[in-house]
Amino acid sequence: MRSVTMGAQVVTWPREEQMENLIRTHIQVTSSQRRALKDLAARDDVSMAFIARRAIDFYVRVAGGPQAAELRARAAAAIGTLGPTTETAGNERPSSDDDFSQGPYWWSAS
Repeated sequence: MRSVTMGAQVVTWPREEQMENLIRTHIQVTSSQRRALKDLAARDDVSMAFIARRAIDFYVRVAGGPQAAELRARAAAAIGTLGPTTETAGNERPSSDDDFSQGPYWWSAS
């Protein structure tokens, strides 16, 4: 078993149980994608297949995550739940009678 550092993450590969579950498949990549895979694999001293498997794992996690509608609903539900921070204290929103000629309320008047 060997550990490989990929960015900030240390990955240990191969694990016997994972190697037994690998199946052979065929994909086609562009010449620039192959070059990038080859360069990354050489830099990290791993196989191109390892890089491709990691990329697929990452994509599946991202694509399987919350969809845009769910993220919008979460954001809408969070509106108004946070109080003012020390950076925003004293910069309260102006009333409708205030003069906006100097720009948005968070701009400094000086």
